Amino acid sequence: MRQPSETSRERIIKATIREIADHGVADFSIRRVAAECGVSCAAPYKHFKNKNELILEVLRYINRRWAEVQKEVLLLHPGDYRAMILDLCLAYIRFLCENPGFQAIILLNDSSLDESQIREKGKISVLSNDVVQHYCASVNMPSEVMQRKVYIIRSLLFGAVILMKNGSLENAEATYRMIYECIDREFELP
Repeated sequence: MRQPSETSRERIIKATIREIADHGVADFSIRRVAAECGVSCAAPYKHFKNKNELILEVLRYINRRWAEVQKEVLLLHPGDYRAMILDLCLAYIRFLCENPGFQAIILLNDSSLDESQIREKGKISVLSNDVVQHYCASVNMPSEVMQRKVYIIRSLLFGAVILMKNGSLENAEATYRMIYECIDREFELP
């Protein structure tokens, strides 16, 4: 649905997100994007040089939106890295559940992307390396333990999002509390 202050460029980006979510990158059609926006087939090319540039801008758009959420969360807990990690994890689940098209983009197979797109996609990370490294250093957690814990937490988060999406897990505060407790336990020292 078109927002009053939305530019043509923003409408094209949002339509591209829906297009990729529905058809993937391999079957992506700028014609369908243009049709959804109610513009000519040439209109997207006024804003983006080609399909790859448009997909890169979609990744940047998602990254900017996630960066805004991260900034808000990090400001809530200055210096408390464990609290930052816990709240970032829950914010990430909410972010993906509130923006289902973003899920499809974040879970894209990298083989369908070029190098600049892969780099940009990599920035849409649930756990900033800085936050995790600061926390682990503050509790003297060895690097190999940190890597294992981050892997487990990312798996838990993506699993929760998928289960919420398919209805196997309720998207409710009780679920978020359960996930919070699981993550909190995972960051306890061995």
